[in-house]
Amino acid sequence: MGRPLSHEREVTGTGKRVLGRGTFTSNSGGSRNSSGGGSPFGILFVIIIAVIGVVTGKTDIINSLLGGLTGSTSVNTQSQQVNVQDLVSTFGSTAASSISGVSNAWSGVKDNRGKLDRTVNENAEEKFYKPASGDIVTVMVYMCGTDLESKYGMATNDLIEMTKAKPSDNVNVVVYAGGAREWKNSVISASANQIYQIKDGKLKKLADDKGQPSMTDPNTLVRFIEYCKQNFPADRNELILWDHGGGSVTGYGYDENNSNTGSMNLSKIKSAIAATNIKYDFIGFDACLMATTENALALSDYADYLIASEETEPGTGWYYTNWLTDLSNNTAIPTLDIGKRIVDDFIDESNKSARGQSTTLSVVDLAELKATMPSSISSFAKNTASYIENNEYNKVSYARTASREFAKSSNIDQVDLVNLIYNLEQDENNPTIRSVLGVVKYNRTSSNMANSYGLSIYFPYKKLSKVDRMVQTYGDIGMDSEYTRMIQQFASLQASGQIAGGGETTPANTLTGSSHGSNSGSLSVADIDSLISSLISGSISSESLANIGLDASSIGFLQNRNMSDDIIRNYVISNRFDASKLQWSDIDTTPKIHLSEDEWNMVSGIEEKMLLDYGSGYIDMGLDNFFEFDENRDMLADKERAWIAIDKQPVAYYHLSTTKNGDETITIGRVPVILNGEKANLIIIFDKEHPKGYLAGANTDYDAVQTETVAKNITEIVQGDRIQFICSHYGYDGTYLGEYKIDEEYVVGKNTPKVSYTIIQEDNEITYKFTDIYNNSYWTPVLKSK
Repeated sequence: MGRPLSHEREVTGTGKRVLGRGTFTSNSGGSRNSSGGGSPFGILFVIIIAVIGVVTGKTDIINSLLGGLTGSTSVNTQSQQVNVQDLVSTFGSTAASSISGVSNAWSGVKDNRGKLDRTVNENAEEKFYKPASGDIVTVMVYMCGTDLESKYGMATNDLIEMTKAKPSDNVNVVVYAGGAREWKNSVISASANQIYQIKDGKLKKLADDKGQPSMTDPNTLVRFIEYCKQNFPADRNELILWDHGGGSVTGYGYDENNSNTGSMNLSKIKSAIAATNIKYDFIGFDACLMATTENALALSDYADYLIASEETEPGTGWYYTNWLTDLSNNTAIPTLDIGKRIVDDFIDESNKSARGQSTTLSVVDLAELKATMPSSISSFAKNTASYIENNEYNKVSYARTASREFAKSSNIDQVDLVNLIYNLEQDENNPTIRSVLGVVKYNRTSSNMANSYGLSIYFPYKKLSKVDRMVQTYGDIGMDSEYTRMIQQFASLQASGQIAGGGETTPANTLTGSSHGSNSGSLSVADIDSLISSLISGSISSESLANIGLDASSIGFLQNRNMSDDIIRNYVISNRFDASKLQWSDIDTTPKIHLSEDEWNMVSGIEEKMLLDYGSGYIDMGLDNFFEFDENRDMLADKERAWIAIDKQPVAYYHLSTTKNGDETITIGRVPVILNGEKANLIIIFDKEHPKGYLAGANTDYDAVQTETVAKNITEIVQGDRIQFICSHYGYDGTYLGEYKIDEEYVVGKNTPKVSYTIIQEDNEITYKFTDIYNNSYWTPVLKSK
């Protein structure tokens, strides 16, 4: 058991923490898927401090400092705008966003939220469903309850919402229920999968399936659809898949009773839908992360509309009562009106029940998508490939890292498609952007989301090991071949940059004074050329592959990139970050890092890590995106040594996202814990209403062995909850020692745990993680507290 960390006093303005000229990179909430003295630079730093005070929520620090310098505790919003412009003028808008991790709301492309678009593209085929009075409707709900039900009763809550809808003889709501070890109601059995009908405000059992077949097996979905087709023939069919989701790579579903069967990927979803020969009014995913370009393409032959979320969903999911009542009142109601009601109710109810969680939901016209998107995606892919082939990989890398990323801590590599294209092309009238905005007929998000336009897309960066799997899926669903080749090119160049860079994901070596895990400053051109050649040829060692997260079974993309070996070798040799330059100067006064303009151009992210000396090694306190620059563009070290605390207990904290939306800046971070005996993340949010931060809740942290889907829940922290704060720790020799428990288990009392920043009094060391354009990580030498 770890000892408690001291918390002698909360931060009240004993130092400065500023974003500065180059705050370089860095988006989860809970989910339905399934982290002294005044400024020597006078008014210049007052301006910069004003910005970071809003970004971080550290108003105690900032207001005290501002009061000391200016006689006022107010934050000047005009100064914030000036400083943002300084960032943009120095690095360019895309690089500044990437490096700082601060997303400017709806930058470049006009916000499309809350605007119902009834226009129809002239090239789109006619819809499958043609409304007529007196239509019979069958709503099929494929409800894999999983731990959302067994732990929290979320499926039962949604079933209750369905029973409260106005009944109609023309509307049949049929539910296939299974996948949960326990159901929080007295009707549904956990020993067998069953089919129910919502009838007269009650749940009526219709049939038992044979035992508990996996709900991520497409054959199970086919059997349910065939049952509905035979027993509830209809003029209008709607299908909803309810559970966790994992996006384009992972797909749908986690069956708690058949956890070894994995999820149902897009290929299997498409094959199941195709096998039943039914055309749907809409197919909806009451699951996380399924509003993807790939999913929409896969379903475009079988439904008029897709209703799904780009981001993770709160466990409460859709709200069913109102839209089912609307359908009962008029079975010929336009689908866009149903979709708008579903989206509005979901966002509004989530704002009430999952306060602070990032939420998205959109309605996508699949007929229009089928007519317009393939050619526009192909054009976008060709343009992007030309950048990669013509020595502008860094431009693509910056565009990717600056884009709105979903389920960021889960590294699923999904980004908003419009935001990605704009970051690359800087043209809001780009044909592909217009095409995407045209097919998204209705889109809404929570206020803490920006640059989320309704459709995401897979773009590799965090996990290159998934590229081959995605390429296989692309072949199965008919994704554009130009896009497939382009991501293989990008991944090939990135992998080559990683194999030559020699970065490290942990600060283990820098703790012992080693060379920050970097080969990039010492390898000769011949060495790098040899490394890249062996990677591309497949002759490289398994150990070297493992160092960049790959193995022999996941490097097929290197052979299908349609780009010469020489282009790759020459680019990496000419564009590499020399981590040997990460040396502190002026250590005894104001420690700083100096890099040339060319060297800064190789940096895509900076984060601060604090390590505490606990007597037998170091406790890892996470990663935050705070740092500062002086007027010479040198990065200055953190003198303040403050960190996140919960009820005055310093904890490991990881920054996830910062979004600037008008006059409000919203920052989200996570704290790893064991909550009531299970791994989870506490979600910390700073916003205009809570500038000092608040604990929004927790979401489940699944082990990859259980499921690759992302947790679809945000659990409220209530009295009696048991919280064990955890972190990583290292020996003095840099050896990773695994998980460390901070203090004794914490039991929540009557009051909600309070979030604060606390100055750390223990012996501590800080280091900065620099990320290059290939996603290599390098660490500065540590700076010890005095």
